[in-house]
Amino acid sequence: RIATEAEATLSDVGWKHKITGRRAALLLATSGPRAAAAAAVPLLDKAEGSALVWACHVSAYCLSRTGELDVALSASVRGHAAHRGLTEPTEWYPLDWHPWVQLFNACEIHANAGRLGEAQALAAEQYQLALTERSVEAQAWFAWQLTKVLGQRGQLLRAANHGREAVALFDHLGRPQFTAFCLAHLAPILAGSTQREQTAAVTERLRRLRTPGN
Repeated sequence: RIATEAEATLSDVGWKHKITGRRAALLLATSGPRAAAAAAVPLLDKAEGSALVWACHVSAYCLSRTGELDVALSASVRGHAAHRGLTEPTEWYPLDWHPWVQLFNACEIHANAGRLGEAQALAAEQYQLALTERSVEAQAWFAWQLTKVLGQRGQLLRAANHGREAVALFDHLGRPQFTAFCLAHLAPILAGSTQREQTAAVTERLRRLRTPGN
């Protein structure tokens, strides 16, 4: 509501675009990817700077889930380039993440398109870069991505190892929401490799994380 009111009253086009991008992200949480894409995609042709980066991020994520995979991948690639082009700290602040988040989206898009080899190659490349740059956050995200794609490719042992790694790293970073995301992927991988006790432990921890008050 606040974002909608601001969009209606602000005269500065740049700020309106920034707010529209953030409203699109809120729509994703409240109304789903189609509604969020409807708000974010029009910005791709007119936004600049951090507003464009945010619009690309939301558009890529949402369109990869509504089946518009080519447009989603284009938005991801464009968002990564635009994100890397930001130079002012004030431009970075509203974005929450570093440019590699756009490539995380690209991995998702490749996987949703059935291009699992390309998704794995990109995730592995970014994972190695994270190790080289000692970026714990990027390492956590791409360990999570490798968990998913390796699981889809039937490489359950490697997938489980990366899943445990991602959980540990997100625990270290204090990101329980992302820990829960990883546990949700790790549990069926462990079940598929008949690791029953570990599956039960992961499922129980996931239940506690998703239960209010725990």
